[in-house]
Amino acid sequence: MSIPFVHGERDATIIAFPVERVSRAPRPAAGEAVVIALSSPASPPEEGPDLSDATSTEPLEAGGEAVSDRVHRRARNVALHALATRGVSKVEIEARLVARELPAEVVAEQISTLERQGLIDDAELASNLVDKYVLRQGLGRRAAAERMRQRGVPQAVIHEALEGISNDDESSRLREVAEDRARALGSLAPEVAKRRLVAYLQRRGYSGNEIFSVVDEVLR
Repeated sequence: MSIPFVHGERDATIIAFPVERVSRAPRPAAGEAVVIALSSPASPPEEGPDLSDATSTEPLEAGGEAVSDRVHRRARNVALHALATRGVSKVEIEARLVARELPAEVVAEQISTLERQGLIDDAELASNLVDKYVLRQGLGRRAAAERMRQRGVPQAVIHEALEGISNDDESSRLREVAEDRARALGSLAPEVAKRRLVAYLQRRGYSGNEIFSVVDEVLR
């Protein structure tokens, strides 16, 4: 049976379908076995390549970071922190890393990387220290060399850095330092002033032969 239905300007036909009662399946009698068909178990997956070798066997932290990565980053931070404060020698950087109980191979790798990047340069450091110790602080070559040795600068590098300081430069600087110090000793007895001035200039790293002649001149 069809029923005409009008919607707007178009006609539609509704077709009625018979509704059949679907009766429930009869419940099995008591004691009657019910067989339920089960799907066959899934086949085991085919064996693939062993990926255990492809993954890192290195222990991971909670964040998934390899321990060696953390150690290398820590070594880098220690080195950069030291370099940020002042110029440091290769020996000083190495000592700083060893003091943090970092593995020897990590220390060696970090030193090599810093040298390759030009962040460690003993020759440049020695040149800067000559400017600091000799030109600004008025030390003699002997004292400047000793200060650089204490900073771990190699002897060959020290010798090369001090080659630019001539004997005439050393003599001129000795006189300037002696005159400046003599003014502070003017109130002392001549022999006391002389003894103290000689000791002062020796501590500043000047040669003893030159000291006595200069001291006699500036204390007249």
